[in-house]
Amino acid sequence: SDGLNVWIALDPVEADGGGLAYAPGTHHGDFDDVRTTIKTPIDGQPQTCKLAELNPAQNARVEARKRVPLMSPGDAIIHKRDVFHRAEPFDDPSLGKSIARFSARYVGSDAVLNGFTLTEQGTVAALPNDRIDRVHASGFKLFPRVHLRRPAADDDL
Repeated sequence: SDGLNVWIALDPVEADGGGLAYAPGTHHGDFDDVRTTIKTPIDGQPQTCKLAELNPAQNARVEARKRVPLMSPGDAIIHKRDVFHRAEPFDDPSLGKSIARFSARYVGSDAVLNGFTLTEQGTVAALPNDRIDRVHASGFKLFPRVHLRRPAADDDL
């Protein structure tokens, strides 16, 4: 299923790190080998954050496309959900600096859930390999529905 990620800076993102690193163009098929590498489970878990360890050559291809824009509060990055992205580490983690941000993922109701998530009670639960619309209808409300519509001519925008 297609989808979008939205990352909004609530604090300034400066050159010393903490921003969103994304790699334009990595949602295309010539990066399918990279997806296979990170989705292949080790001890039952996908290895999304371990590409540099698992395949340095593939990691170098993704890193060569990486962009980390400087941002002001309110600036946003919107990208296809399957573009490779991650948090950019701070140059000096010993400073204890952090960046406040808001991020959200929008996917169609036909998106298939798998893996793990937090329940409403804060515990980890396995998700079925099922579509969001069916999981939502069963009472699992951590995936709120967003209904989009075109504004009417008389809407007060």
